[in-house]
Amino acid sequence: MTQELIQAAKSVLMRSAGPMTISQIKTALSREMKTPTSARLTKEIGKAFPEDREIQAWPRFGNNAVYCSRPLSACVEEGLLRALDDEPLTVVKAGKAVKKMVPYVSEARALKEVRGLLPRLAASGRIVRLAANRQSVMYLSLTWMAKQVRADIADDPLASVIPAVVARLQSVSGTYVRIDHLRNAPELRTVVDKAILRLADSSDLVLARYDGPLPVAEDQKANYVEDGSGELFIGVALPLVSTVDA
Repeated sequence: MTQELIQAAKSVLMRSAGPMTISQIKTALSREMKTPTSARLTKEIGKAFPEDREIQAWPRFGNNAVYCSRPLSACVEEGLLRALDDEPLTVVKAGKAVKKMVPYVSEARALKEVRGLLPRLAASGRIVRLAANRQSVMYLSLTWMAKQVRADIADDPLASVIPAVVARLQSVSGTYVRIDHLRNAPELRTVVDKAILRLADSSDLVLARYDGPLPVAEDQKANYVEDGSGELFIGVALPLVSTVDA
């Protein structure tokens, strides 16, 4: 019965996504078989699990023995990288984040693990170490940095248009496009004109109407902004701020 009990307990632990206390193992076992007292189960597991190479004994958490199918260092690394994917962290903040993500690890132990892990991850190029000043060091994940770049591109309409314009203007793939040709491309002018008209509608800009001869030659249209009704504007200014003497 003892061997069957240990194998069942091991099976429960190996199916778990994370570490378990003996109390948790007993609760899970009770759904599958009749279990012994907590004292006997603690004794049997305490003898068998440390001898099993597939099972990792973690540091005790309070009065609880903790076991897992994965090493503590691997779980800490996984939790740390997930935390860094959300935001840059100092060593202390990284320790607190790992404490929240990895169960049954004290804050002191989480900080100790993180202090040893961060320099190794930075040295291997998996994360970036940034010295903000002499006292403060930040660690950034490559995933977080990539998300910031994608966010910047998503917020900038020109960033999504320019590659398509370059592809259209290239005579052969890989050749260079002149900057003045790129700047004068109708696709880019459209984006800029829309932004100018939006700012004028919100009274953040004032436009000067064009009152010259019509129609304007096609090669001259880049000199004007055209609204939805076909009206042309030749100049732009900031609105005057009126001041009233007290």
